[in-house]
Amino acid sequence: MRLEAWSKAAASLGHAARLRPDHAPSHGYEATAHARLGRLGLAEAAARRAIEAAPERAAGHADLARILLAGGGAEAALAAADRALELDATLAAAQAGAGRALTALDRPAEAVEALLRALQAAPATGTSAAEGDLGPSALRAALADAHGRLCPAEEPPPLTAESAADPPTVLLLAGLQAWKRGHWEEAEARLAAGGSRAPEDPSFDFLRVEPLLRLGRTEEAADSARRVAARGGTLPLLPGAPAHARLETRRTGSWRAADFGPRAEHYARAVTALLPARPRAGAPPPDLLFVLDEDYGELTTVMLLLLGQDLAGRAVLAMPARLAARNRAALGGRVREYDDLGELRGLIDEIEPTLVLLCSAYLLGVHGLCDNAGLEQLVGDLERRGSSWGTTDPFLGLLGEGKPTDLLSIDLPEGSPAELLQRRRADEALLGRHFTHSAHLCRGAPHVYPAPDPEDRNPLDRAPSGAATGAAASAPRLSFSNPALQFEAPGDGSGRPFWLFILSRTDLDTQLLHEGEGFTDLVTNRMLDAVAAGRRALLLGPEELLQAAATRSPAREDFEFLPFCSFGDLAALVLAAECAFYWNAVSHSILLRLWNGLPVVLFDRGHLLRNLPALSARITRRTYQGVEPPYADHRAPLHLEAVTEWAAAARADASRRVPKLRAAPTPQAMIERLLGSP
Repeated sequence: MRLEAWSKAAASLGHAARLRPDHAPSHGYEATAHARLGRLGLAEAAARRAIEAAPERAAGHADLARILLAGGGAEAALAAADRALELDATLAAAQAGAGRALTALDRPAEAVEALLRALQAAPATGTSAAEGDLGPSALRAALADAHGRLCPAEEPPPLTAESAADPPTVLLLAGLQAWKRGHWEEAEARLAAGGSRAPEDPSFDFLRVEPLLRLGRTEEAADSARRVAARGGTLPLLPGAPAHARLETRRTGSWRAADFGPRAEHYARAVTALLPARPRAGAPPPDLLFVLDEDYGELTTVMLLLLGQDLAGRAVLAMPARLAARNRAALGGRVREYDDLGELRGLIDEIEPTLVLLCSAYLLGVHGLCDNAGLEQLVGDLERRGSSWGTTDPFLGLLGEGKPTDLLSIDLPEGSPAELLQRRRADEALLGRHFTHSAHLCRGAPHVYPAPDPEDRNPLDRAPSGAATGAAASAPRLSFSNPALQFEAPGDGSGRPFWLFILSRTDLDTQLLHEGEGFTDLVTNRMLDAVAAGRRALLLGPEELLQAAATRSPAREDFEFLPFCSFGDLAALVLAAECAFYWNAVSHSILLRLWNGLPVVLFDRGHLLRNLPALSARITRRTYQGVEPPYADHRAPLHLEAVTEWAAAARADASRRVPKLRAAPTPQAMIERLLGSP
């Protein structure tokens, strides 16, 4: 049922429950509707009202157990399930709730027993609002989760006669036991046999993927995963350590570029060699201040400017703590943190810079670092002290040439509920006011870009295209070309290739809005395509996606998940990947690949072009130098032949693109122009 339908159902059921407060099932159904919407507080309250109306009704306690477990309360959920079993020992929903809670509490042997009893009882029951969790496929997935927590040497509880009468369950348990012991042929055979007995159950195909990969049957593994994606349904976790444990070493940063092969190690050394040494005692004080917001793209723009440049020794990067967490060592440790406008102004007073580049003045307010009044105050301070200042501009001059309120159009899926449409109107009005003010404030300030516009007569100083008169016409557009961004490729024997899949927090939100929760399976299936092609697959993205993808991933072999890392590590991985797949055409790290003739494939335009479609032509001109990148459908399989063709096309495109990128001035020349600006 769609989100809007569940919302209406919750309202109708709540009304029905208020008309008959003593009718326990009405409260139970309302609890289910709220739970489906993720409103766990309201769901728990409704479930408790159902119990109050009928304390001896076992299904009410089972419903409460399910809701408590969804909220992370495994102990309380087990207590509620146990109470339901006291009232009705045969209730499948209670056995299932107890089994799932026991799994969460790391009591797998007891969980297996409870879930086997649930499978036994499920066909004869139907009294709980949790009934959707009681199909054989969902229960087998939960059983696989519990069994996967048993250590390989630990035998599962013996099957009862009733359980043994269900061949798919018997085959599932036998396959899992072989899986955990590394007996891949036996595991695959048992799971394949189970799947043939229960073709509607996706767990068997899902669990076959890893054994098939281990046996070198990569195409069969990919086909198995595609059947899972097409079928949908509840899936188990892979046996062994849970996803959060497997991600811990990546999250804490205890990994090296060498973990991703000699090619990544080569580029990591090359990027590190371009960073300035740490400041020496007695060195001249810095006089260039780059003020970053929380946007990783703006950090990338600044690093593309400073890599390998002497002027990097004169620079300080000011950034919020969230960005600094993984980038304190950037630029030889020339990083200072700030949390608000007051701290930033204090930092400016301390450094007394001759130049301040806001990265970006258009986004500081969007990311909550200062409001429009604060930005105006900051600019006023800089002008009074005589510091030169400018801004990077992710909108490529567009906001200074028209009314932002006319340009913005937040992209929503067709059939979006009225509540979402109303929120869009409010957000468009809010952003329109913000960008109108920031565009007015920046109308005469130099705007900096990491690539030239080929239509500019002089990329060093160009009034916005189409602006002939007025204040906007006085705002110079400054672009730069950093020759250090072209790297020497490693030689032969550079290790096994990998494909990189990368997207930001904002683009994840965009994809979830349009694709729903199924987006995670699209990502893991494209990663599996890489593995089927004999490559490793690396997903770099926000923690939420990594957790979901690692949990939903049908295999561990050659699947890598990495949270956002330092710029140096990111640059090494971006350069080392055989092919890089993005969900955002405006991702700034793309420029590293374009400079080096490496293939970039887009799955989506990204949030910026979706919501500001007039920007598209400018992105093609500046970022891609008039050469459109290839797009691929993230629902369709990826094949090595296509990647080989994309790589050849990227090399050919580079012969046209790189000379145009080189047409811009050097970073040093651009900074001198900024310092000479009024």
